[in-house]
Amino acid sequence: MMDSKSWSQDGRRREQPPTVLHPVLLPDFIEYLLRHHAEPSTLIVCSARDDFIHHLLGALPENTLFELYAGNVEEIAPVTKRSHLLVPTINLLAASRTLKVVFCSSLPALQAYLSVYTVMKKSGSKYSGTGTPTLGLLNPIALHEETSSYSAQGLGRTFASAVEAASRAAQQLLIAECCANFRRDRNEEELGEETDYVMAGANTQAQIATNDPWQQQLAILNVTTRTFGASERGWVGRTVKAKMVAERWCRFEALDDGKAKVQGLI
Repeated sequence: MMDSKSWSQDGRRREQPPTVLHPVLLPDFIEYLLRHHAEPSTLIVCSARDDFIHHLLGALPENTLFELYAGNVEEIAPVTKRSHLLVPTINLLAASRTLKVVFCSSLPALQAYLSVYTVMKKSGSKYSGTGTPTLGLLNPIALHEETSSYSAQGLGRTFASAVEAASRAAQQLLIAECCANFRRDRNEEELGEETDYVMAGANTQAQIATNDPWQQQLAILNVTTRTFGASERGWVGRTVKAKMVAERWCRFEALDDGKAKVQGLI
């Protein structure tokens, strides 16, 4: 993502615009972030750690998934170009010295974290030309679902806070929504039941296309009461697509062979 255009003639790093990567699978987003970020960078995961792991497992090929559950890690073959990333992803993120990972499992937690977000730059450290200090935000739309803030107003407030936090820390904001077809009942703990949920994860671009979270219609204002189920919508008046809300602050880019390209120019 970084090139000579990211630097001004006086050697200063140019500010990168807030960006939404879409469509993108979770493993591809993580791999892109690991390859293109620079110190200091932060990834905010809008879920609990366990849910994040289950989502990641949902992107594994079926044979790899069953070998993992059986404990036969040595039997896992590199059947896809990103298999090397999928199995040790958590370890890769944890071992990264330049990327901090934070889990915000509720909307109030996310809002509180963004409101006080700062980064500590190590004394004497210098940015390299191979990456961009980044604030990653993973699955913010999913975090708003089932809350009174599942609206253009609520989502807009979160995006504005994220843009402000990234600007304050001199980082590029990078957003991705990778939750298509993935829901997990937090009360289900048995392996067989968990496997069913994992296998329901979206693992193809075709599934993302038919379950595009950015095409969801949102009420303009926050809903004061939540009396409808997850698949039900009451009368909410005028609506707007989630993508239009994000486009107020962000540009949309698509991944092409590991490189981000502005949509409309590819």
